[in-house]
Amino acid sequence: MPNSLTTPRRTRKAQVALHTIGLALMAAAMGLAGVGALRNNVAVAAPTTTTVQVGQTNGGSTSANQYNSASVTIPLGDTVSFIRFAGSHDATSAVVPLGGSSFVSPSPMAASTPFAVTPAAGGIYTYYCTIHSDPTEATLANIDANIAAGKMVGKIVVNAPAAPTATPTAAATAPPTATAAPGTAVPTATTPAGATATPTAAATTPPTSTTAATATPASTATPTPAPPPPAAGDIQIIDFAFSPTAFSVAPG
Repeated sequence: MPNSLTTPRRTRKAQVALHTIGLALMAAAMGLAGVGALRNNVAVAAPTTTTVQVGQTNGGSTSANQYNSASVTIPLGDTVSFIRFAGSHDATSAVVPLGGSSFVSPSPMAASTPFAVTPAAGGIYTYYCTIHSDPTEATLANIDANIAAGKMVGKIVVNAPAAPTATPTAAATAPPTATAAPGTAVPTATTPAGATATPTAAATTPPTSTTAATATPASTATPTPAPPPPAAGDIQIIDFAFSPTAFSVAPG
């Protein structure tokens, strides 16, 4: 029978132990959640916005019929914001990659209203000002040269994330079979010294009973002797008749 004084102490110790275990499990769960959130933050970067000044010297700070910066590179998901710096200008797409969308800003752009473009596909987008340029100056063949020449054209390069590649699976190959080279004797298993080989009973074929064939002499017909000719005075029955039908008998 348990002691009435020690039983409450044991119960209290058990409750304390369970409480400690519960706190430890909660701390571990919170730590794992924090690690997962940290990994998510590192793996997925927040989208950013790149600003292009419209009507500003490319690479400078004064007004001009140019875009600044006229060539930008962004990851897919980022946004390009066109902001009018000075003058009457706009931004209209000329070349759009497959899967992308063309864009046309208000013309002329208002000073207080940015025009945002978020490309939907990776590739090269070119654009121009419809007031100070034309689409022929924003083709892929001459966009870089016209930017360098100070024309009012621009380019957006969108880097799409690399597609995951499947890991090739090694095909199962059959292990090579060892073959003896021509002219090489095949090794024979030998019995170690001191060991006696157990004789193996050779399979014998039971003898087949054979009966010598003996020639059976052919049966020969036994000739039936012809009946002797009738003596004088004999009487014969031929075809159910007596022969002779009449005869004489001498006395004695």
